[in-house]
Amino acid sequence: MIVLHTTRYGDTSLIIHGYTRDNGRESFLLRGVGKSSKKGDKRHSTALLHPLSILDAVTTENRLGKIGYIREFSSAARLDSIRSDISKSGIAQFLSEFLYKCLRESIPDAQMHDFIVRSILTLETLEKPFANFHILFLMRFAEISGFPPVHGFEKEFDPFDSAQKAVLAAISHLSTEEAMKLPLTGSMRSDLSEALIQYIGFHLGLHLEILSSRVLHAIFS
Repeated sequence: MIVLHTTRYGDTSLIIHGYTRDNGRESFLLRGVGKSSKKGDKRHSTALLHPLSILDAVTTENRLGKIGYIREFSSAARLDSIRSDISKSGIAQFLSEFLYKCLRESIPDAQMHDFIVRSILTLETLEKPFANFHILFLMRFAEISGFPPVHGFEKEFDPFDSAQKAVLAAISHLSTEEAMKLPLTGSMRSDLSEALIQYIGFHLGLHLEILSSRVLHAIFS
């Protein structure tokens, strides 16, 4: 399960909003968060529930309108770099909010799931520079969703200016490492990511307001 968002529920529980390979978007109740057992150990550690963490989880099914719950979980991938690097954690926060607001279907989409997992693991291992990572992610998300930006410039909704179109066309032919080295100013990166969010929102029929964009743009300005 990929963790997209957590919501506090009562004093010792969380609702985990995640994305799974078998069922798409799912939510589960996690009980006993922060509550000590008789041995004095914490029943569940929230340290593993940071944005975009990847979990191996044993869950019950969501049925008849009732939310399932997580019996136990563990980390499926060590993401020490994403947790400790403020720039990477900013990217993770941005992407998790974006995905939380975009991925709404409880249907399996193995291609989308595997793309997100690969992207998380790539971000974990990338060395600087990686300030363009969210731009590349948004482009590839749109491509997998069926509306690649570089093929949509002349369609009904076109939020990109000529300079942004040139950047998108260039990135589409680059590897991840090459795309990270593409020289973009903070304002160019900020404006392009906002245009991509508008473009994706239009095609998904959503009004997307990604609040963590401000944090991310401040980090890379």
